[in-house]
Amino acid sequence: MSYTNTNLVKRHIRIDDAVAGTYEDYPLVLSGLDWKTLPGRGIRSNSLIIKAVRSVLPTHEEIGFDETAMALSHSRLVRSSVAVASDSSLGTVYVENVDYCIDVGRGVLTRLSDGAIPPDGNVVIWYFYHVPYVEGTDYQVDYNSGRVRRLSGSAIQSDQSVLADFQSALTGEEDEIISAAVAEADAIIDSQIDQALRLGNDQTLQTATTFLAVSLVCRAAAGFVSDGTGSAAQHTTAWLSLAENYRRDYEALMKTLRKSATRLKPPVRS
Repeated sequence: MSYTNTNLVKRHIRIDDAVAGTYEDYPLVLSGLDWKTLPGRGIRSNSLIIKAVRSVLPTHEEIGFDETAMALSHSRLVRSSVAVASDSSLGTVYVENVDYCIDVGRGVLTRLSDGAIPPDGNVVIWYFYHVPYVEGTDYQVDYNSGRVRRLSGSAIQSDQSVLADFQSALTGEEDEIISAAVAEADAIIDSQIDQALRLGNDQTLQTATTFLAVSLVCRAAAGFVSDGTGSAAQHTTAWLSLAENYRRDYEALMKTLRKSATRLKPPVRS
């Protein structure tokens, strides 16, 4: 018998977005036509970009600030590759986040009002930028399994180092995970409660089962994020803490629902 359902569990927790990770500049080497598996359970649809720097010399531009923010000729700049100066002779070298800030994704240079760049001044900027390859022409993606490979005739050379930007995701596994947690919670509850409650419609029983299922889902989510990088340890701890909180609430509700222990009767003097 089922005491809760996936919809009730989803009112408390959704794990697809929560366990998804954003990866930028993930190093990747595609050999031949072999599949390469990326971190995570899958790849969010249309989120993958394979890119590389195709020039050995930095791009050089001169910009006159008639506005606070100015767009460069290219986007997807290489992080930490930007240099900004007052002229080509490097008369004054400006400092990022002091005199200017740079949006590397959009390729936009912004002059900071309290920095050393004058409002109507000119600057010279050098930078490298990434060029994206074309999905379906240069590479193929299996979003569900989180795999990528180069294609025959691709502009990507075999064993060439490239970078990947993408979002990992459960790609449809969330419902399976929650359904499995509901089934496990139902089985645990069924083995613990009094027989009379199995045929009833007790709200406390439903809530307790839901809390137990949510706790199981949180523990599964902790396992997923532990495979990531960066702040994965903090995310794992947060999921385990949430699982423990729901488990504690479940235990509190179950105190009145568990089977009564069979007590031995004291001896009677005849």
